[in-house]
Amino acid sequence: MDILYCYTFVTHLLNGEHIRQQSSTLMHNGKDILDSYPIEMFACELSSLPFGINNAVYQSNDVLKKEYGGGKEDEELYKLRITRAFLSGTLLHNTIIALNRCHHGIFDKLVRIYDKFNVPQAEFIGYWSEKAPKVLTGKDVYASIYKHPTQNRLLAVIAHIGNQRLDQTVEVKFDPGKLKMQDFKSASELMEADDPEYQELYRLRKENKLPVSRIQLKWQNPGIKLVDFKDNTVKLQLPAHTFAIVELQ
Repeated sequence: MDILYCYTFVTHLLNGEHIRQQSSTLMHNGKDILDSYPIEMFACELSSLPFGINNAVYQSNDVLKKEYGGGKEDEELYKLRITRAFLSGTLLHNTIIALNRCHHGIFDKLVRIYDKFNVPQAEFIGYWSEKAPKVLTGKDVYASIYKHPTQNRLLAVIAHIGNQRLDQTVEVKFDPGKLKMQDFKSASELMEADDPEYQELYRLRKENKLPVSRIQLKWQNPGIKLVDFKDNTVKLQLPAHTFAIVELQ
């Protein structure tokens, strides 16, 4: 019962120290968090939603040491891969992980996308809702959405969360009627879209003499691609343990 009383004074929950490579084998030998954690972990312990408290999920993991199976990937791209996997689990639950010790660049992209869409004022609809889009094809693939407060626009998070690594072509159907919206005319994937603003980060890192070990920026598309959109249905290539951000309007 004591922990319930503590929540009266809590503003943030920082959780994840046990993920450190020195503390467990969760991240050893090239694994990411989705090789071990099921979706229920992200829906409960690693989500802000059940507690009403900002859960700043802490991925306490630096570049993997050789003694734990590291040294086989570019260090920046390694951090991008494991950060992308962790976000795949949390973004579906309206939760963003803590920036600490993660790939810096992916947060810059994500925050700019959310800001442009006005996510703080949008209605979040989780994949468990009757109003959520339906995944027609794709194993362990889920889709949550943000409904724009004033315009006929949706922002969808489509992610693969499964311990089995599967690169798939997935189809997700949206139902504007249930959302009291009009049919959508276009869709675009935003995380892998052309992004000239991103190059400014390289200049700032160099200008401020920031270490690459703390400010990772190198980017590589793992294979995410919007293939087709018609009849309110998105078809896209979605590699294992990744997510796509798709805007419909």
